[in-house]
Amino acid sequence: MSSQESIISRLLGSAQRVADNVIPPETRQRVYTQTRAFAEQRPFLMTFLTLQALFAAFPLLLLLATLLISLAFFAGAALLAFAFVSSAVCLALFFTTVFIVFPVFVVTSTAATFTGAGAVGAYVVARWAWNCCVSVRAENGGAPRAGTLGIDKKIEDAKKAFEGYTNGGGGWGEKACNGE
Repeated sequence: MSSQESIISRLLGSAQRVADNVIPPETRQRVYTQTRAFAEQRPFLMTFLTLQALFAAFPLLLLLATLLISLAFFAGAALLAFAFVSSAVCLALFFTTVFIVFPVFVVTSTAATFTGAGAVGAYVVARWAWNCCVSVRAENGGAPRAGTLGIDKKIEDAKKAFEGYTNGGGGWGEKACNGE
């Protein structure tokens, strides 16, 4: 094993120990099992909640990073003798953040909602198409004709309906000429 592999191995082991100290493996397994059961019982709600979390995570992480960086910067400035000025700037930054975060969450929640609605719509259309495909039956005992979506039957029905209105050459036949 090379020195780089051993360093990576030690880092991964340390990260695993820290993770085990913060959240025990039994607790992680229990949460995973409960989440999986919830997702199986209510897939649409789980999809909606997951999309909400995913769309809101990026702005939230960006906000936290910005707050931590600005907090560190302004804490240093306060230590350099500008305590009152930097406190006013932190307060202004806080209120600016409050007025920016709310609209960002509204936009990301709306985007997640429309994405979820699109996914549900795609599922409904796919289910409808599948049901159309399966419901079309062949003439030999009712076996499904997969892949036709009923188009062949609709074409045959249309041909039967227009028999007599055409004369075979593409022109109008007797029924059409007689005003029927």
